[in-house]
Amino acid sequence: MSPNDISSRNFSCSNNISSNETSAGTGPHWDYASLLSLIITAAGIITNSTALLVFIRNRSTLITPFNVYLINLLLANSSNLFLFYPLDIFRQVNGNHWWLGTHVCTLYLYGFFVLNASMGNCHLLIILNRLWAVTFPMSYRTTHSRSLAIKICVGMWVYLHACLFPGVVLDALYYRPPLETDGCQFNVAEQLDWGESTQILNFDVPLMLIALNYFFIVYKTATRNSPTLLKNARVQPAARLSEEDEG
Repeated sequence: MSPNDISSRNFSCSNNISSNETSAGTGPHWDYASLLSLIITAAGIITNSTALLVFIRNRSTLITPFNVYLINLLLANSSNLFLFYPLDIFRQVNGNHWWLGTHVCTLYLYGFFVLNASMGNCHLLIILNRLWAVTFPMSYRTTHSRSLAIKICVGMWVYLHACLFPGVVLDALYYRPPLETDGCQFNVAEQLDWGESTQILNFDVPLMLIALNYFFIVYKTATRNSPTLLKNARVQPAARLSEEDEG
């Protein structure tokens, strides 16, 4: 699993995060995938940090209601880049030889579920916002505000934590295999129903909605500006002047 992985990876394939990685005791091993992950992570940190800095320095003009969703996406990306991806690279290099302790393992699994899911859901908020603007433009102009956008983004994070965080906590308290022998792994077998449901709700459904809404927005925009509509548009004739006005 690397930084360029799609967050909607099949949950069953992530059983125990990975079962075919380097076995414990073989020592660090850098390969093409781990080096590429390191390069992508470094590039992502630079680009995301630069974009966030631009918004911070120009917050009086750039933090519009729509840009709140972009900032939310940048924060989700940055959270993955600073918290999850470095630990993921460490696990790629060291395999099941996890010597960072159980708390860091919990942080890694938190990133694997919550932070990975946040990126897809941030994109979903953006596409739903565009859907609202295209389908109900008057309602969008009168109702949408920066305050509402912030509340929606905060609600997304609360929703993801309510769905995903309990599974990570239960794994840490009751189900996690020994780090010394199995490394940092999530015990999917003990929470299979939870894992399958959260995979669908938090990873698969957002991607499906993004694809469907994207095509609908393109269709709606094309039909709204189609030549047929412009051709059928008629200019209302001006009212005739009364005889008194003409006189």
